[in-house]
Amino acid sequence: MAWFAGKWAGQGLVVAKNLAYKEMSEFKVLRTEPAIIVNVQQFTKHAENGNPLHAENGFFKIFPGAEG
Repeated sequence: MAWFAGKWAGQGLVVAKNLAYKEMSEFKVLRTEPAIIVNVQQFTKHAENGNPLHAENGFFKIFPGAEG
């Protein structure tokens, strides 16, 4: 999971609204035993003026070796 942890950034365009945006996501591995727990934070801002557009915060819980 180390390759996944860290900050990721990108940009995009909502074509129907001609809205350019910048997005930043951060993944923090909080625990690896008995399950892998990853905190996820995501922020989207207007590309030109920096106004916030969207944000999310949550967790992934991954059970290694679990089926289904």
